[in-house]
Amino acid sequence: MTSGELFLYDCPRAQVFPLEGHRSQICLESSHGEQRALSGSEDSLQRLWDLEFCQQEHEMCYYKPTSLLKGICCACFSKDDKYVYTGSLDQSITVWDAASGTLLAVQCVYTTANRIVPTADGVVAITKVGYIIREKFHCPKTTPPWYNPLQNIVATGMVKSRKTGKTQASNSTTKEILLGA
Repeated sequence: MTSGELFLYDCPRAQVFPLEGHRSQICLESSHGEQRALSGSEDSLQRLWDLEFCQQEHEMCYYKPTSLLKGICCACFSKDDKYVYTGSLDQSITVWDAASGTLLAVQCVYTTANRIVPTADGVVAITKVGYIIREKFHCPKTTPPWYNPLQNIVATGMVKSRKTGKTQASNSTTKEILLGA
């Protein structure tokens, strides 16, 4: 689908669930355990979906205001489904926490990644100019409150997360973070 529309097809039950789409073309990747999916679009908006309940868990966005190029080209989940890696037109690879939607790291790779494949300890990215990039990623057990994954980059990051819990399942909270050097 190139129009930005998203549907979840439940083949055993022969049901179709429309999901909130994007305004432009999208890339779509499912987790290895098939519990989540990530959709990303040309406007840099990314949505993390809970496939069991057919609902959005997190809406994430990262972009550099000075870059003329924005948008998600490719994505993948880590082998253990804890992290989501996305490749952007602004020549960066971002790492997101799949459970919380938190931006954990940004790596500038100076070329656009076309495809990202998970490895045991990071990713391998194939670029538009034919380079193969190997990035290792180890998330610390705890991050201090002052931790800023964009400390050397002028960029904007935003996360909207659905509150979990039976009584607050329909409520959303918004946490907008403007980060930069």
